[in-house]
Amino acid sequence: MAPRDSRDSTEANGNVHPAGKGKGKAKISRNPSNASLGDLTPEAVETGRAAVRQISKILHFVQGYHEEISDVESIYGLGIRQQAQIHELETTVANFAFQRDQEMAKLRDENDTYQANARQFQRAKEELEQEKANIDDTRKAMQSEIERQKEMEINEVKQVFLDKLKTKAKQIKEELEKKIQALETDKYGLKDFVKKLEEKNIEAQKGLQRQKESLELDKRSSQSHIMRLESELRQINAASTVSPQTPEF
Repeated sequence: MAPRDSRDSTEANGNVHPAGKGKGKAKISRNPSNASLGDLTPEAVETGRAAVRQISKILHFVQGYHEEISDVESIYGLGIRQQAQIHELETTVANFAFQRDQEMAKLRDENDTYQANARQFQRAKEELEQEKANIDDTRKAMQSEIERQKEMEINEVKQVFLDKLKTKAKQIKEELEKKIQALETDKYGLKDFVKKLEEKNIEAQKGLQRQKESLELDKRSSQSHIMRLESELRQINAASTVSPQTPEF
């Protein structure tokens, strides 16, 4: 049964004015019989209690509704704050991405510059190595040419000395052959021959001595020249064993 409003009661019992009359409040009669609730019927009392319970439920529902509204408002405010934080985070991420792209572009430029410098350095190194190889080839060729010239000079000096020795030996041999031939033709003038032979022998010895001294001088001169050339050749060979220093990077 639906709860009844006390304002719906009529004045038949002399307690309450009908609903809607007066100033919106139920007016209690001044009748002394209204001093207690004993005059109310059990149905009216139960109706009042049910109304109180219904009002309590409504108030509890309204309080819960207000709490839910407060929670929704808190959640909405939290959502707005989270949305602002998300926007700020997205802005920060975008800034980081922009900075990262700039750093990557800078690193790519630096890497390209480094690679270009490395290639230039490699080309310079290869050119230097080629130049060093050319210098080594030129040095070896010059050393070979110097050694060949020194050998030619030494052989030439030796050949000149041998030619002089052969010439002197030939002259001595011819003179001896002439003397022997003269002795053979002068068989009858033995004393004169002996005397002449002695004189010629003395002259020959003097001539031989002079020739010997001349040959000794030529020999010493040739040996000195040969020793000087051999010393220069040894110096050249010693210098060729030391490789030239090249600059390092």
